[in-house]
Amino acid sequence: MIRMLRRILIPIFFAYAGLVTVLYVRQDSLIFPRGGAYEAPIQADVGEMKEVWIKTSDDIPVLFWHAPATPGLPTIVYFHGNVGTVSRRKERYQFYLKHGLGVLAMEFRGYGIVAGTPSEQAFVEDAQTVYGWLEKQGVAPQSIVIVGESLGSGVATALAARKAGAALLLEAPYSSVTDVASDRYWFVPVSLLLKHHFDAKSVIHKVKMPILIQHGTADETVPFQYGRALFDAAPEPKEFISIEGADHRIFNEPTWRNEIAFLRRHLNLAIPIIH
Repeated sequence: MIRMLRRILIPIFFAYAGLVTVLYVRQDSLIFPRGGAYEAPIQADVGEMKEVWIKTSDDIPVLFWHAPATPGLPTIVYFHGNVGTVSRRKERYQFYLKHGLGVLAMEFRGYGIVAGTPSEQAFVEDAQTVYGWLEKQGVAPQSIVIVGESLGSGVATALAARKAGAALLLEAPYSSVTDVASDRYWFVPVSLLLKHHFDAKSVIHKVKMPILIQHGTADETVPFQYGRALFDAAPEPKEFISIEGADHRIFNEPTWRNEIAFLRRHLNLAIPIIH
């Protein structure tokens, strides 16, 4: 009987250990699935935006796209999701620019034509660097709106917890990458294996600006419950918009119109309504 159990259990143990090892080794490619060709702003139909390169504290050049705001309106500091590059968000930039908003869209390390290795620490440090650049251009914190989609929501929240701003707008965010990964890979000790936790829930209480969170109720990439958990941990003033029946892909004009309405409501800004 014992020999039979050994014959069954030992292969299972080694198979499980092998699976855990593979997930640990591959976690960077799972969290940061880079890909997609980089295009310059003019190629991406947003010629109003300019490429800007600055060096970070560890001497790695970081890239972002920038276009100034119409006087009296805020600048969006935007962090994209984990797929593709900063080039693939032209519809968003066009929408913001059409409404007179400034835009600063940061590229992540290791994405597109940016050197370096993706990591939570690097992303957050780079975010603070580009925020500092914007301040040096004369943009006051009360004119900075921080926006994050999907993976970028964790970077946006971390930045908002460290810096002042006018508002924090999150699209399909998560309470933490640990929570989402534990849900998906429930059969492994995720919290012990992860190198990048992006624990937005643990820092959002430090945010001192109005917060808007939008999430699709049918989101299978970042389940709705984790966006709601982040909202529950957030301080007032805050609003939550449930997008009924929507999956993870809520990065579109209706979502951005909700953001414009939120900014008009909470910041008393005369942002034009353009259809």
